[in-house]
Amino acid sequence: MKRSIKDIVLFSFSAVLIAGLLGSCTKTNPVVKTVVVDTIAKTPSQPVTPTPVPSNVVIDIGGVSVSTLATGFNYPTGMAIDKQGNVYVADALNNCIRKIDPNGVVSVVAGQPGTVSGYVDGDVSVAQFYRPSGVVIDDAGNLFVADTNNQCIREITPAGVVSTFVNIETPIAIARDATTGNLYTSHFGDNQVDKITPDGTKTGMLNNVRDDGMVGVGINFAPAAVAVDAAGNIYASDYPMNNVRKITPGGVVTNITVNGPVTGPTANYVDGALADAHFHGITGLTVDAAGNIYVADWGNNAIRVINTQTNTVKTLAGNGSGGSFSYPEALAVDGSGNIYVAEPGDVKVIHH
Repeated sequence: MKRSIKDIVLFSFSAVLIAGLLGSCTKTNPVVKTVVVDTIAKTPSQPVTPTPVPSNVVIDIGGVSVSTLATGFNYPTGMAIDKQGNVYVADALNNCIRKIDPNGVVSVVAGQPGTVSGYVDGDVSVAQFYRPSGVVIDDAGNLFVADTNNQCIREITPAGVVSTFVNIETPIAIARDATTGNLYTSHFGDNQVDKITPDGTKTGMLNNVRDDGMVGVGINFAPAAVAVDAAGNIYASDYPMNNVRKITPGGVVTNITVNGPVTGPTANYVDGALADAHFHGITGLTVDAAGNIYVADWGNNAIRVINTQTNTVKTLAGNGSGGSFSYPEALAVDGSGNIYVAEPGDVKVIHH
């Protein structure tokens, strides 16, 4: 029997953190690479229609350049990018999916912007969502949305038709394997990652896994983000433990990062060798064509990158005490290697 999730207001994982899951700590400030950051959307105090604004550039901490292109999102928590450079955003607290075109113009793809929430399939003009928190796109332009409080994955076709693809318990994040077409969803409250094949068949991939070994072994796994690389490896963040888990196509589970919460002057913020690195609340993951894993380090206000060839971690942008980011929630990467970052108040793109 389903839980009464529809009565729950999902304010993403920051509410859990603020409640004391991670606590406070003192952090060091690693060297920040000089990159360019464009802000493409910013959240107002109340839902409004996003509109383009003139570009303006400021030099942020660490030499990062920031420009604002549009305003009006309300807690974006998931993104997808198509081959034309359009960015699709799960605008969670506006209960809709929006599109940002390459010129920074924002439009509604589906859902009823504002506080209207519900569960209605059909034409995009009447369709309703309830806290959509993740979105991916396939090669044909179909969008798949993790409709969290409706406990399902919704599909939006290029023709503008919304349907329920599969019912699934409290999906938080969603990723897609471009080779097989399989979808992967993480369930923070249910401690699970599921695989969904193109015909809608569901298979549990991780269920309470924390110890290394085969799928199904371990306890107390709490995935907040999920990503897939070109080889079909699945990556999921173990949010309370500040770790990233890897599942091979053969089902073998390992830790990519190995350090959970610690105390001391460098608690939860250490760059360098992968074995020594620390994070502070991993809410977003994405993988580029070279296999580098980008991490939204929520508690450190930073975007970190794991180089899987050298087994090292470095800070790409932001840092533990300030910089360009404020509680980054989700990530996406385009074909040119640009990294898109969704925050409670902004959507930004890092060019490098």
